[in-house]
Amino acid sequence: MSSFTEFIATMEHRRRSASDALEDGRSVRRAGAVLLASRYGLYNAALLADAVKTNGRPDYRRISEAPPSRWHVCEIPAYADISAAVADLTRDSNRALSLRALGVIIEDKSVKRISRHIRGVMRALWLYHLWAGHSVGELRDKRYHPADVKPYWAEAWRMHGDGERLADASAWLHALCAEYHRRTDKPHAGAAFLVASQALITRATMETA
Repeated sequence: MSSFTEFIATMEHRRRSASDALEDGRSVRRAGAVLLASRYGLYNAALLADAVKTNGRPDYRRISEAPPSRWHVCEIPAYADISAAVADLTRDSNRALSLRALGVIIEDKSVKRISRHIRGVMRALWLYHLWAGHSVGELRDKRYHPADVKPYWAEAWRMHGDGERLADASAWLHALCAEYHRRTDKPHAGAAFLVASQALITRATMETA
């Protein structure tokens, strides 16, 4: 496997070549698919064929809008450190839980922080599945916008090279979703995402066994 630095350079080269071809009107649909794939860090442009129009432009009916800003976080602790990481993330909001038990409802600021971390891990895992060639439509209806997952290229790269890192990410997402549910009495969308993610991983493992 090439290094991450080489991977970045390869994707930049593919992006420039495809952009030039699209601008020159050469094989526009194929060029558009390669261009879009390079923006996702994806080698196999065929996996995005249905997200490209005949004029080579992205089909935003199948891709979420670009985020106005990066408001999610992806800092994955080792499995042994997950409990401590959750405690650290929610330490200053335990009073909200205590008062809630007494029927007094105040804003639990840790809920927003938990959600930010959940959404960050979801994006990193989604990118992992895209690069693995899995059916990401089973994770969510629309593909994330390339700009929304670009910050997580390095994390997805680590997951591909380290199965333990992938397991840590799944365990971290599970813990965060459980804590979110405990504090809100509502499931986070990340919980269903995790179930689908684990199903994809299990299926891929069985297919290669």
